[in-house]
Amino acid sequence: MTLADAATFANDYSFRHNTVAAAVRVALNVMEEDTATPGHADRIELATLVLAEPGLYADRLSWAVSANDDLVADYIAGNTEDVLNALEEAVADVWDHLSGVEPTE
Repeated sequence: MTLADAATFANDYSFRHNTVAAAVRVALNVMEEDTATPGHADRIELATLVLAEPGLYADRLSWAVSANDDLVADYIAGNTEDVLNALEEAVADVWDHLSGVEPTE
């Protein structure tokens, strides 16, 4: 995958809207998670913001998810169904980074 492929993916109108839809699902799941989840307060803050104004997060989410090589490769190959099936998990994978949660090891 090239940077140009990732940029094409991140700027695709349909992909961006599907990413926002996936983010709303992830945000709803975050709202229901255990309060003992690491970084819970930060994760909830992002979830609240995404749920209040989902469209405002299209850029941030699309660009973050475009770092997923497998997702972009499927997109470039025209495997739309595979992309849509993996999108929610891809958003969940970048949620902590976007919410500012420090990685734990």
